[in-house]
Amino acid sequence: MQQDAEQTKAMIEDEMTKKYGFKWDVWIGFHAVPSMEHVHLHVLSSDLCAPALKKKHHYNSFRPDLGFFLHLKDVLSWFELPTATPFAKGPTFEQKAALSTQKYEPLLKKDLECFKCHETFKTLPQLRAHLQKEWDDLRSERGPKKSRKTKDTSPEGSEP
Repeated sequence: MQQDAEQTKAMIEDEMTKKYGFKWDVWIGFHAVPSMEHVHLHVLSSDLCAPALKKKHHYNSFRPDLGFFLHLKDVLSWFELPTATPFAKGPTFEQKAALSTQKYEPLLKKDLECFKCHETFKTLPQLRAHLQKEWDDLRSERGPKKSRKTKDTSPEGSEP
């Protein structure tokens, strides 16, 4: 699973570089409370500016600092833990994998807060505008610098 996810991430980063001239974080993980019956892995870019994020619970489900979005590397680390036995010390796989709906679902109702600067917003359109500005700033900072075209002053319209 990790290998397939990394291949997908590399393809996305390649597309980012081709389209925008730089790459930014790509997140890979699961929701603590699945939104579908079948197991599915989310792969998304960290800008969170997608038009598909239409509701507060959509945004909060992917917010990396909230805890509802479980990063793949963290979930895979659970498999390194011992299985539950009467003598097991410390966390076990079963303890980590027993995700309580009562614990995680309230996270989806939290205030709309920027995961970067922690500014709070009343509406999703306000938050999305803010995230778009942060993305635009990042693009200006890290993207390719556009060279200034100089006016062609040669008589034939081309430089000698």
